[in-house]
Amino acid sequence: MSTDVFNIRKIKRPDGNQLWQSYRVAEDDHGSWLYTPQGSLVRGTKAGKSRVGSAGEPVPPGVAVIHLVPDGEWWFARWQVSPLGVAAVAVDVCLPPQLIENEWSYVDLELDLFKSSDGIAGLFDQEDFDRAVEAGHISPDEQAHALAVAEDLERRIVSGDPLFDELGWVRYDHCVSLSLPPLTDV
Repeated sequence: MSTDVFNIRKIKRPDGNQLWQSYRVAEDDHGSWLYTPQGSLVRGTKAGKSRVGSAGEPVPPGVAVIHLVPDGEWWFARWQVSPLGVAAVAVDVCLPPQLIENEWSYVDLELDLFKSSDGIAGLFDQEDFDRAVEAGHISPDEQAHALAVAEDLERRIVSGDPLFDELGWVRYDHCVSLSLPPLTDV
């Protein structure tokens, strides 16, 4: 298993982004698996103002997060357990993530899918997506593709897909057991 460190940059149009680091822990037919241990930091920038927070949750020490960057797909997934013990998988519909040197980046298209151990599942943030389309931050082609991807992912997440319901959690549990140090160089 490789534990090379990669940056992950989530870009929010028109003027925001988040940056954090992750260990590359595996590559398989689904894509690249990246792990951010509890205690890691995230730097966010919006409208020229920066803020540093904790990975996975806004309050320190945050939570451990496993990410999947699927090859050539219009989404980016993460699995985490909240401080209250709620396990959740969340998926950002986005432009296909790009790897340049040691940084994965993706443009968030505002549609989010979510499934938690407390029974919440489905598509969220449709209003944010609609506002971004109306403001011209998402092109008509991106809009059509994002809606098709969201529809497919919602069906998979709600109906029980082994990738989201099993494999991601196996990877998560394995990574947590490694006790890798937090990543704080943001």
